[in-house]
Amino acid sequence: MAPAPNTGTATAAPSAVGTITLVGGAKGEQSPETLAALNGGAARLAGMLPAFRPVDQLFFTLKHVLPAMILQYISQTAASSQPASGADEASQWTVKTVAAVYAATYILLGLNTTKFLAAFSHKWGYLDRDVERNGRKAETIGYSSLSATFIISSVARIAAGAYFYRSSIGAPSLSLSLPFKMSLYAIIFDFFYYAYHRLQHSSLIPGLRALHMAGEHRATDSHPTPGMVTLQSRPTSHLDPVRAVGLHLAAMSVFSYVPITFGFHEWFYVTCAMLYTELYCLSGARVHSEACTTALLVRWTGDRTLNPINPLPRLTQFDKNNEDTDQHYLAAVSDKKLKLANFGQQSRVWDDIFGTVTDRLECRELSINWSLSASDRVPHFMKST
Repeated sequence: MAPAPNTGTATAAPSAVGTITLVGGAKGEQSPETLAALNGGAARLAGMLPAFRPVDQLFFTLKHVLPAMILQYISQTAASSQPASGADEASQWTVKTVAAVYAATYILLGLNTTKFLAAFSHKWGYLDRDVERNGRKAETIGYSSLSATFIISSVARIAAGAYFYRSSIGAPSLSLSLPFKMSLYAIIFDFFYYAYHRLQHSSLIPGLRALHMAGEHRATDSHPTPGMVTLQSRPTSHLDPVRAVGLHLAAMSVFSYVPITFGFHEWFYVTCAMLYTELYCLSGARVHSEACTTALLVRWTGDRTLNPINPLPRLTQFDKNNEDTDQHYLAAVSDKKLKLANFGQQSRVWDDIFGTVTDRLECRELSINWSLSASDRVPHFMKST
C-alpha cells in the first residue's frame, strides 16, 4: 500500500489519546509523541493549560509567614539581651501576643491571596469558559472588603493553635522535614473536613443540608470564587468560626500522637498553606496545579516524558486541584443529576477511598503544557482563547 501523501497536517496515530485544537484552528487526534513535539516547538497548542508548581505556591505563602517569625525572633533576642534579671522569661512572647501577631499575618495572607488569584484568573481565564463568574477584580479588593466572619474565624483558628502548642511558641523555627509533616497533617485534617462536608450534604441533621446549599452553593451560581471565603458573609457564616476551630483541634489532637516534633510555627505555616490551597481551589483558574499542602505524599505525577516537573513514577491520583472543586459546586446545583463528589479540601485521598471522586474534564494529563509555567507571560497564541 502506497504511503499517504504528506499534507502538512498531523494525522491520527493508532494510540491516539484525545482531540485537541491546533493553533491554526485545525482539529485532529494526536499521539503523546506528537503532542510532545508540538509542545516544544513554535506551534504550541493554544488549548492546553499552563502548570503552576507547588513549590511556587509554597514560596508565595512563605513570603507572608517569614516577616512575623523574624519580628518575633528579633523582639525576643533584643529583650533577652538586656542585663535585667529574669530577662529571658520576660522576652518570651505570650500566647496572646503570638495569637494577635500571627492572626494578623493569616488575615493579610487571605487578603493578598484573594487579590493574587483575582489577577491570576483574569490572566489565564477560567475553567468552563462559557460561564461568567462573579469574582471581584483585584484592584477593587482591600482591607475594607474583608468579611467580619473571615476575620473572626482567622483569629479563633490561630488563637486555638497558639494555645494548643503553647509550649513551643518560643523561638521560631522550621525544619527540613516540614513538607512531609505538612502533607501528613493536611491529610489528617482533610479526613475531618471530608466527614463534615459530607454531613452537610446528607439528611442526618435536619436543616443542615438546606442551610449549606443556600449559603455556599446557591449563592455561587454553581461556580465558586475565593471571595466567598474572605469577602462574603453567607447564611452559614456563623458556623465558620466553630468549624475553623473544631476541625483543626481534631486534627491537632490526632497529629499529637504522631512521634515527630511539630511546634506552633510549623503548624502556622502549614495552616497558611492550607488557606492558600482552599482559596486556590475556589478560583476556577484555567491552570493545572496540585494542592501544595499534599503534593509530597499524593502528588499526581503521570508520564515522566509529559510531566518533567514531577519525575517520580505515577502512584496515585489523590491530588487536589480547582477543577475538582468546580465539579463539586456544579453537581450540587445542577438539574442534570450529576454525581455529587469531591468533598475533600486539601486532597482527593478520602474521596478516592470512599468512592466520591470524579474524572476531570479539562485538567487532564494530555491537556497540560508542562513547559509553560503559570508565572510566565501569556503567549500570544493563547490570548484569544
